[in-house]
Amino acid sequence: MDFINADDGLALGLTGNNNPSSAVLWTTKDGGRSWQEARRTAGSEASATGPASDIDEIDFVNASLGWATPVDISSGPANSVATPNTAPFTFWQTDDAGATWTLVTPSFLRGSTVATGVIQGTLEAVGGAAPGTPRPLRGSIRLRDSDGRIFTATVGSDGVFLVRVPIGTYAITGRSLLYDGGNVDCPSSGPATLTVGATIRVVVACQVR
Repeated sequence: MDFINADDGLALGLTGNNNPSSAVLWTTKDGGRSWQEARRTAGSEASATGPASDIDEIDFVNASLGWATPVDISSGPANSVATPNTAPFTFWQTDDAGATWTLVTPSFLRGSTVATGVIQGTLEAVGGAAPGTPRPLRGSIRLRDSDGRIFTATVGSDGVFLVRVPIGTYAITGRSLLYDGGNVDCPSSGPATLTVGATIRVVVACQVR
């Protein structure tokens, strides 16, 4: 279960058949008093592909964007000693509140052997009523490199984020619940190319009309 504020929460659960292979995401918008199954993939009667078990850890940064990964620990029948589930590790991402899921293949890198740098910046709203001064937004940042690997960072109420990542070129976007309910990507001014040991600064801007 994961609540992103006092009203909005999500939880992995089972279908009425109590079938672990049919785990679905449930959502609440009233502090847990009522729950509904996440909307299904358009045109499909089956639950969206994604986490296969309700014994998963979930984490959402807003009502749409979240991740799930298995943390299943089972007990041996003879001695009741907890043993790790040996099922392959999977890491899932959804950006539409569980309607669809994407399997993410993470790369685990040793910091001592991988050349890295720092991307630092701000997520902010720009434009709108005069004078249109930029305003910081809290939310999340997503960085995708040229190989398709995805890195994320959380943005606090000051709008500032900082993330250390391997060198390379990144497309950077951000989302905030304070901008179109967190359902729209806000872009940076362009790709960011990071070199060894460098710190580069970017602005991720949400245009307010």
